Amino acid sequence: MGYWLLLLHAHLPYIKHRKKNTLAERWFHEAMTESYLPLLLVLKDLSSRGIPIPISISFSPTLLSMFADTEMQERYTTKLKSLVRLAEQEVQRTTGREILVAEMYLDKLMNILKLWESLDGNLIKGYVYLQQNHELELLTTSATHAFLPLHEICPETIRTQISLGLESFSAHTGIKPEGFWLPECAYIPNVGGILAEKGVRYTFLESHAVLYGSPRPRYGVYSPVEIPGGLLGFPRDPRTSKQVWSSKEGYPGDYDYREFYRDIGYYLPVEYVRPYIGDNDQRLDTGFKYHRITGQTEDKDIYVPKWAQDKVWLHAEDFVNKLTWQIKDLEKQMDRPPVIVSPYDAELFGHWWFEGPDWINAVLTKLAGNDRVIATTGSNLLDKFGPQPLTPSSSSWGNEGYFDYWLNDHTEWIYPRLHRLAKKYLLLLRQGKNGELMRKAGLHLLLAQASDWPFILTAGTVTDYAKDRLIYHLEAAEKLMNGEKIEDEIPLDLFAEFTPQDYLRSPVTMK
Repeated sequence: MGYWLLLLHAHLPYIKHRKKNTLAERWFHEAMTESYLPLLLVLKDLSSRGIPIPISISFSPTLLSMFADTEMQERYTTKLKSLVRLAEQEVQRTTGREILVAEMYLDKLMNILKLWESLDGNLIKGYVYLQQNHELELLTTSATHAFLPLHEICPETIRTQISLGLESFSAHTGIKPEGFWLPECAYIPNVGGILAEKGVRYTFLESHAVLYGSPRPRYGVYSPVEIPGGLLGFPRDPRTSKQVWSSKEGYPGDYDYREFYRDIGYYLPVEYVRPYIGDNDQRLDTGFKYHRITGQTEDKDIYVPKWAQDKVWLHAEDFVNKLTWQIKDLEKQMDRPPVIVSPYDAELFGHWWFEGPDWINAVLTKLAGNDRVIATTGSNLLDKFGPQPLTPSSSSWGNEGYFDYWLNDHTEWIYPRLHRLAKKYLLLLRQGKNGELMRKAGLHLLLAQASDWPFILTAGTVTDYAKDRLIYHLEAAEKLMNGEKIEDEIPLDLFAEFTPQDYLRSPVTMK
């Protein structure tokens, strides 16, 4: 017998703008429609059928702040209703196999709208209810998802990111989390001390952090370790990660699944899609995609929902079988139950892998009553193992386990500016400078520290947006520190808990 711990990490940077329907706001709408609401539908369905839902979901504070923002809720309601109208139009427009796909979209969107209205537009309420009444476990991460290892030069930044992240999560959910997701699964020495001081009892580690830790772990990545500070660290299992995460070797690349890169927003007449892509006629995704992956070809076949659903259950069975074999094999080598930890970005399920939420449904359904593989959460395992002390090595779940995706030729200019501003902010606070301008400066500084901006610059996707946002926050923070009033393009409607004095709290030594 062994344990399987599934964690979904849900995060978006704070992308509220005064201007409506920006490209960044569309990210939020897509994630709501394709991932966060479909996942909640799946969990509610499982619960209604009496099937346990012992999975962990980490919500970043920036994402929670957008969930709770009434203006963002209103904008999303408008967007969701427009998608329902488009689905109705598509049912009228399409024929043959395509109409089956259009009907599928209409059915899905109507279910999502019904759920959204039942929550009064507050998605947090739905997830919190499931934690309070079932086995779902919610946890969080740092305030703006800063890549913590690259802020070691200023320990106050790390402490503020962690403290404010936990406070904001509790303010939104009413929950004091026992677990904490380190952004990008990036560990640095002694971060456990800050987490433990805040009441956190466990976190997650990249496999490199444990395998290259000291002393050498007796059970490899298949048992939690006790890290400095007294927390349990759950190491990531590379096998199940690759099985699901990889678009080439994993399930999402199956030829019968929906093709992500073939949307009607790019090929139907612009007059038809204009109400759903914006008046400037820039070709954008609508979410309506009618083709399946088909293979390594540009000639894509029409998507067949039944074929995809058949594959969902086939792949769920394959995953559970492989988990079972893996646990049986590990049991022969271990004197304790093995723990297989599978963390993924939540947005993989539904947004990138359209069938992903249905796959979670199928896996948990197949695991119900399974006496070999026990699905569980971190808090359920806290007292099940004897201590296995280990000092992890620095690592992340980025390329080859280290930091180069966030620090490289494209991003090296960022950190000196961030560190200089953080030190200037601390100096001004110690000199007694305070007030609303300093509070705003601190918020801009925190938003500039988000790991998303260097990630996007490295990925080479919407680099202009990421660079503009980063420079905007850096310049706004400096002007405000200098006593200048500015007109915010980005409404700072988040982190009501934050005060400038948060940066002055005595930091835990990071070395």
